[in-house]
Amino acid sequence: MVTALEDQQSRIRGLAAGAEEWEIMQTHTTIGADILGGQTSPYLQMGHDIALSHHERRDGSGYPHGLKADKGTSKGMAEFVNSSG
Repeated sequence: MVTALEDQQSRIRGLAAGAEEWEIMQTHTTIGADILGGQTSPYLQMGHDIALSHHERRDGSGYPHGLKADKGTSKGMAEFVNSSG
């Protein structure tokens, strides 16, 4: 069964002209993290972590680092949930 997220990812990939464009599009995570990195504000530090990890997936299929978690959520999602109260 295809999840809504997988369906959305497939549609986004279909919009990319090819593998090269898909790779370029994936760099937005590290670019955002670079912009927000090195800040003293805890909110900007949290923004850095979210920017870097918001496309990571529990099964390791995400990007930019392909991080895999046995349980729980990605750091980006955990930061969002923690800050939402």
